Amino acid sequence: MSDSIFELWGQAEVTQIVREATDNLLANRERVAPFFLQTEQTRMRKIAKGRVKLKAVGKGRGVLADDATPPIYRPEMRFTEEAWSLLRLGEMTPVEESLRAQLELNGTDPESQSRRDRAGADIITRFRAVAVRQEILSDYIGMQAVLNGQLLVQAANPPGQVGMTEYLVDYEYPTGAITQAPLTFTNTSAKPVDVLRAAQQQTKNTCGRYATSFTMSSELLNIILSHPDTVARFQFNTAATYNPHVTTAMLSQLLWDPDNVTFNITDDGWYDEAAGFGDQFGYLDADKTRWIPKDTFIALATGRSANSSRGPLINNTSGQPAPDGAGDPDPFAVMYDGMVPVPTGWNQYEYRGPGAQMYQTMAEGNFTIFGRYEARRFPMIQHPERICVTKAVF
Repeated sequence: MSDSIFELWGQAEVTQIVREATDNLLANRERVAPFFLQTEQTRMRKIAKGRVKLKAVGKGRGVLADDATPPIYRPEMRFTEEAWSLLRLGEMTPVEESLRAQLELNGTDPESQSRRDRAGADIITRFRAVAVRQEILSDYIGMQAVLNGQLLVQAANPPGQVGMTEYLVDYEYPTGAITQAPLTFTNTSAKPVDVLRAAQQQTKNTCGRYATSFTMSSELLNIILSHPDTVARFQFNTAATYNPHVTTAMLSQLLWDPDNVTFNITDDGWYDEAAGFGDQFGYLDADKTRWIPKDTFIALATGRSANSSRGPLINNTSGQPAPDGAGDPDPFAVMYDGMVPVPTGWNQYEYRGPGAQMYQTMAEGNFTIFGRYEARRFPMIQHPERICVTKAVF
C-alpha cells in the first residue's frame, strides 16, 4: 500500500462527471482579491519594507558644509526598515487507512470497481475542498487589509510560552481614506454623485490623481443610478416630468476624469460554517459574507504606469477579474507568495512554490495520513495614498 498522497490520487478511478465537478471547484469561483492585490512571487520568508524620512529644507537657498557659519541648511535623513514574516496558511484533511484500503481492491466485479470509484471520488473531493478554502483564506486576509487599512494577526508564542499574541499591522492609510457618506443613500436628500466625487477628491489630495476605478455591489450601483438626485441632474429643467434611465456611462460624465472612469461590479462572497448547507432552496445571498460589503464602495486611483488599471469587471462576461498578465510595475497592492517547506523524506524538507503546496503528514501516534495544503503569503499595500473606502449605509 502506497504512502504517497500523489500516488493515491493517481489510483483514484473516478468517472468523467466526478472529475469535471471536482476540477471546476476552483475554476468556477470569482476571486475579487486579485483585482486589488497583484500576486508577487518571492523566495524569501520575510519581506523588508524600507522607509526614508527627510527633514524639511526650510528657507535656505544653498547648502553649506557642516562647519560653515551660519549653517543655512543641514540635511537630515533617517532610514528605518521593517521585516514582516509571511503568514503560514495551512489546512489538512484526513485520508483514513480504511479509505485508502478501498483503493487496493483488485476485483474486476462491479462492486469492487464501484467501491474504488467512490473512495477515489471522496479523496479527490476532500483535497479540492481544502484547496478552495485555502484560497478563500488568502483572499480574506487580503481584502481585510484593503478595506480596513489594517490587519490583525494572531501568532503562536515561541516554544515554552503558552497562548497566542496579537499583532496589528497598520498600512498607514492617510486621513480620510476610510470614510462614511453624510447621509444614507436611500435618503432622498442624499447626493450620491457628490459622495463619489468626494472620494475622487480624496485621492487627488493624497496622490495627485483622481480615483477612476469604483468597485461596489450591484445593489449600491442600482441605488446610485436610480436616486432622485442622480436622475434630476439629467432632467431638462426642474419642472420636467421626464425621468431618464441613468446608465454608468452617463454617471461617469458627472465625475472627475470621466473618460477613464470604470465601474467594477461584484456581489461575490463566501459561506462560512454558520451558513450550514443553506435552506431548502440551497445557499441564499443572505447567508453570504461578501468580500466587499454591499453598502461600501472602493475608489482607486491608478498608478503612473501604462497598465496600472486592472480593467473593469462589469463588461467581463466570464465574471473574473482581469488577468495579471505581465504584472503591473506600480501596483496599488501585492500579495507576496513565498516558498513552502515540503517534507520529502524522514527529517528532510524541500522548499517549493509558488502557490499553495500539498503534501502528506501523519499525526503523532496515528497511522492516518493527512493531505495538507500550505501557503506562505502576506498582503502589502504599496500605495495607501491611492485608495478611498466609503461606507454608504442603506
